[in-house]
Amino acid sequence: MWKNAQPLDHIRRYFGEKVSLYFCWLGFYTTWLIVPSAVGVVCFLYGIITFNQNEIADGICENKEDFLMCPRCDSCHFEILDCKGVRVSHLFDNNFTVAFSVFMSIWARLFLEFWKREQSSKAFEWDTLGFEGQDEPPRPQYEQKATTTVVNPVTMKTEPSIPNTARYPRLASAFMVSLFMISLVIAAVIGVIVYRLAIRGIIAKTSLSDDIAVSSMIVSGAGALANFIFILFMSTVYYKLAHFLTDWEMHRTQTEYEDALSFKMYMFQFVNFYSSIFYIAFVQGRFNGTPPDYNRLLGYRQEECGSYGCLLDLCIQLFVIMVGKQTIGNFLELGVPRLKVWLKSKSGDDDMKNFPNWDQEFQLEPWPEDGLFDEYLEMVIQYGFITIFVACFPLAPVFALVNNIIEIRLDGNKILCSTRRCVPDRAEDIGIWYDILERVSTLAVICNACIIAFTSEFIPRLVYMYTINSDLTNYANYTFGKCDIAQLNLSQSVLDSRGNIGMANATQCRYRMHFSTDPNNPAIWMQVTAARLGFIIVFEHFVFFITGLVDFMIPDIPSHVQTAIEREKYLGKEALRAREASPLPSDRDSSPTKSQLTSLPEELSSENKIASSFSNSDVLPATGAGIES
Repeated sequence: MWKNAQPLDHIRRYFGEKVSLYFCWLGFYTTWLIVPSAVGVVCFLYGIITFNQNEIADGICENKEDFLMCPRCDSCHFEILDCKGVRVSHLFDNNFTVAFSVFMSIWARLFLEFWKREQSSKAFEWDTLGFEGQDEPPRPQYEQKATTTVVNPVTMKTEPSIPNTARYPRLASAFMVSLFMISLVIAAVIGVIVYRLAIRGIIAKTSLSDDIAVSSMIVSGAGALANFIFILFMSTVYYKLAHFLTDWEMHRTQTEYEDALSFKMYMFQFVNFYSSIFYIAFVQGRFNGTPPDYNRLLGYRQEECGSYGCLLDLCIQLFVIMVGKQTIGNFLELGVPRLKVWLKSKSGDDDMKNFPNWDQEFQLEPWPEDGLFDEYLEMVIQYGFITIFVACFPLAPVFALVNNIIEIRLDGNKILCSTRRCVPDRAEDIGIWYDILERVSTLAVICNACIIAFTSEFIPRLVYMYTINSDLTNYANYTFGKCDIAQLNLSQSVLDSRGNIGMANATQCRYRMHFSTDPNNPAIWMQVTAARLGFIIVFEHFVFFITGLVDFMIPDIPSHVQTAIEREKYLGKEALRAREASPLPSDRDSSPTKSQLTSLPEELSSENKIASSFSNSDVLPATGAGIES
């Protein structure tokens, strides 16, 4: 099972096109993750190989006494800038990261283009082209609430209908409730920020504050864990609310209903999972002010990045949320259904094993009402992690690949052994999820450009190398400002902390300037800002040009499939003309003879051949145990 290809045709015949299309997409996505995983490992190995060749870290380690850092909070102690943290940050913030970000942006476009080709091939093979536009009937819930009837212009049949004047107020109210819930998530992110500030103040009063690397790790990890717990809680609450709102909107077809539900849940989960990451990437440490004029939030000084930058904090946050979500999700996906089945078996008849298969499978968990919604949502959220924020965590595709290899087996095991068989349903494509993947891919280009320009040290390093000195040994001394300790109005206990690190007589401390002030070179801020904006423009235009070229050169439908579609249309027209030209056969002559059957054209469509083979083959058993065997 680990080496063979997925039995998509068997899945289709037993569970329907919708389930088979999901496994087709998941297998396609997992296969395409192999190359970016390998490139991500190479990027990380480059950081390891050059770990001890970091000129910036060498300059800090050789002149530690020059880097007494100002306290990060009102009760925090003085610290010596840790060169080890700078070296660790270099693992993810190196020159290879830029090339990897460009590669992932182009990879995302190629992945979507080739998936469209695969999807159209499967839709033609399974005879679902045009299904959603022409053949899909109204939902029973829609028919129940319908107040009028209209004639379908395609089928010319009378169908139940709900006037738009009755639906628009419902759509507006659902939108306002969703917007309110998203606002709650943003408010919770602010709460997590205050929590991180409080944790930093508590650690400042312990012996852990003497180790800058350990204290920073604890603060980042505690904030990421608190945010992750809140994410899980809000996901459960909004999951039920989204279902209620989508039912309230009264969508006509099942596809429209699923698309509306998917869009609501993804928008909420987008803010829920990514808001804290966006905060660290683009907000944290940029509006905290400079000593002694610090900006405050609810009485606390605003949170600063580590002395070695925000990219390492961003990497920790992304790792905790991505890997934590995948681990807990896989455990719940496999463990909860198995636990429920086990509890039912304990409370049921001891002789259940002697019952027929259909009676045993009735004890399994019912098929979820949302079908494969949770599975798609999990994978699309993961897709955002490996594309939007890949510049700060090159190993994200590796974790995604490992998770997906396990995910395919878990999903297959769940639908066969832990849940009852679903009602087979048809589908032409993966629905609104493809549109969401396209928007995420576009956003990924912009976010990666901004992360490299504003969060990493790549652009400031380039400006320093080409305008001041190609040797980066003195780069840290150039980027940290100086402040007189007497101006900070610190408590005596904080002032005494200088003695714990051998700097009792120090009169100045350093802080990250972000190139906002430099008395020796007032124009440096303009140079760095102009370089950052120029990099974003060049990066985006280059990537969008390449992806646009890819979109233009690769057709959505393979040529052999397009030819087969045109051939099928031609044969249909020829058959219609022949039917109109020949007289209607009598009832007794309506059955074709053997000679008539053998004289049919050989150029049948691929779907007709598949259908013929299916009709002549044995019908699959109606139990999961039969498939598995």
